[in-house]
Amino acid sequence: MRALLQDAEAAKVSVALPEPQAGLTAMADPERLMRVFADVIAGAVRRSDPGGAVAIQARRLGGEVQVTVRDDGPVLSSAQLETLFQPLAAHAIAAVSEEGARSSWPGLAAARAQLQAMQGRLEGVSAEGRGAAFIISLPAADAASKEATPNADRLLPELSRLPHGVILYIARDKAVVALMRRLVQDFGGLQLHVADCAAKGAAMARDLRPDAVVLDLDLAADGGAAFLTDLRTDPAMRSTPVLGVSSDREVSGVGGVAEVLHRPVSVTALAQALTRALGGPTVMRAAS
Repeated sequence: MRALLQDAEAAKVSVALPEPQAGLTAMADPERLMRVFADVIAGAVRRSDPGGAVAIQARRLGGEVQVTVRDDGPVLSSAQLETLFQPLAAHAIAAVSEEGARSSWPGLAAARAQLQAMQGRLEGVSAEGRGAAFIISLPAADAASKEATPNADRLLPELSRLPHGVILYIARDKAVVALMRRLVQDFGGLQLHVADCAAKGAAMARDLRPDAVVLDLDLAADGGAAFLTDLRTDPAMRSTPVLGVSSDREVSGVGGVAEVLHRPVSVTALAQALTRALGGPTVMRAAS
């Protein structure tokens, strides 16, 4: 996202990001969703004149979270809007690159497909007077959690199953906690317990004796060092595998942590790491 904002600044187009709001947690693969945002916002920047603006708004509407990306480029007809969602051949993509910043962006077909795979939608509408708006819709986390999910094809079709085990997740990131709860709900086999700080996590670990711990390394100033030391002083938990989650991509290894996952954490990466930590069978099967 930082590179995208730098590109917008270079094009002399301002990007207005939405204010954080409670209740705007959607069920989605963060990695896929970031690609969708990048494609949609990049297209809006390319369509805007120097000195123009791209506005991003988020809201809760019923059981969905909607993010609207609005540009102030030329008004598009319904037919023109629909062409933006059509896959481009290789020669057409090359032509788009040569035409410069005002051309249509070839990423919207892929973005729509990514959203459809996550039970979401991507729609384009003409704005009044000038510009176009692109609306990203996804199921809200709490709405999705109320629905029974008997099969595993709603979030990640190629994910088969997870081994059984008790997981302690220590984090404040509501989006990732919702993702973990969805993983447990969809694929079963796991008992999930959540703590919102390292101190609570240490107390819960002593009581639960979890099979694996997922620790947000950004949660404490010491990067979870005190928690890890406390955990390892208990003989019953010296060999308990700990997975770390970090926003810092420079962090590749931490003492006492078996594996570090970097944000945005995808469903696939999380499922595979949990399987390795729990010593279970491979969870991915070949896609047909």
